[in-house]
Amino acid sequence: MKKLAYILLLIVFLVPFKVRALSCLKNNYEATIEISNDRLRSKEKAYLNVTSSSFYNLEYELSKDNIISITNEGIIEALNSGEVNLIVSVNFLEDKEIVEQCRAEIPITVISSNITLKSLTLREYDLKDVFKSDVYNYEITLPYKVETINIDAVPTDDDAQVLGTGEKALSVGLNEFEITVSSYAEEKTYTLSVFRSEASDNAQLKSLTVSGYLLEPKFSKDTHNYTLEVPKDIDKIKIKAEAYDKNAQVKGTGSFNLTTGKNNFTITVTAENGSTSKYKIEINKNKGSSTLNNLSVEGYSLEETFTKENYLYHLTVPPKVEKIKIKASANPSDQIEIFDNDHLNYGQNEILIRVTSQDKTTTTYKIIVNRLAKNQINYTVIQTILFIVFVIAIIITISLITIFIIKNKKPDKKIKKIDFRK
Repeated sequence: MKKLAYILLLIVFLVPFKVRALSCLKNNYEATIEISNDRLRSKEKAYLNVTSSSFYNLEYELSKDNIISITNEGIIEALNSGEVNLIVSVNFLEDKEIVEQCRAEIPITVISSNITLKSLTLREYDLKDVFKSDVYNYEITLPYKVETINIDAVPTDDDAQVLGTGEKALSVGLNEFEITVSSYAEEKTYTLSVFRSEASDNAQLKSLTVSGYLLEPKFSKDTHNYTLEVPKDIDKIKIKAEAYDKNAQVKGTGSFNLTTGKNNFTITVTAENGSTSKYKIEINKNKGSSTLNNLSVEGYSLEETFTKENYLYHLTVPPKVEKIKIKASANPSDQIEIFDNDHLNYGQNEILIRVTSQDKTTTTYKIIVNRLAKNQINYTVIQTILFIVFVIAIIITISLITIFIIKNKKPDKKIKKIDFRK
């Protein structure tokens, strides 16, 4: 007991006490309890000091476990954040027996030593590659179509509280959200700046096609009216379109039936901000019979076999070929016109052959000519050559094996026995 008294006396002189002294009075017995600090951080220590003119010993009780620990020397160590009541019992002794007891209750608060976030995320968008617990400001830009976000945050210390999470509505422009981490009156704030872009007013098309046919004039995003003529036996066409802005909506595409004469189609583009633009295609289905009787290219074979009903053909030519000679025939009364065959560029070239009948109806055939570049290889020709070489190699191999077998074949030597006794 004396040893304990000396230790506590030493603590009194060495440790600065900041908390009021608690008086404990029981009849003629009196004690004073002092604590160096009743507000600690995790892993921090505090010291108790008890003084009395009477003999005593001490007992300790805790209202919660795992918040603090206390040793017999009166040393308090903070373990985890939280609040706990430390009950100190001073037992007054006479002849080593307890004659009186005085109890004092001391509230102690342990503050988290790490008031930070372990993670900060938006459910729809990933921040994990940029988030750091010691960085408190973040910026992100979102498209106009995003009207709400969901903020999730996890504290580093499980006992800390987080405010400012959940679903948040976004207005156009800058939106600032504060996410606060707190532990017993101490807090840190993370700021998330979300910029919601303004709605795009782009209602233009990036492409517009009618499968298998060329529009007149050639497509341009700034041209909104087109015409097209198809043969009389074409009953259905397919319109495809792509908007410049991926957030714009396009209506009026798909497959459509044709009637003889004029067929009008409208493709409507609605921008993100609601503004619209319209592209129109007038498709003429011929009444007459303006078709070719024959179509060929001098010196080359088209990849597709010619028929009157097939209006699209393909051809590949070597790099040195700058122009091809097209042969086309139709009814004597029909007029044939060939367009864009003056010079072949490297790559794809579209050559049009238009047939106009006496009733002024027209049919357009198309040849797509691929002129190989100088450093480009015609793999079809190479494959053909390799196949021929392979076949010849097999024939030669079989022939050599046959000759070898014939030369090395030895005749059977059979001995005929003659019986002279007969």
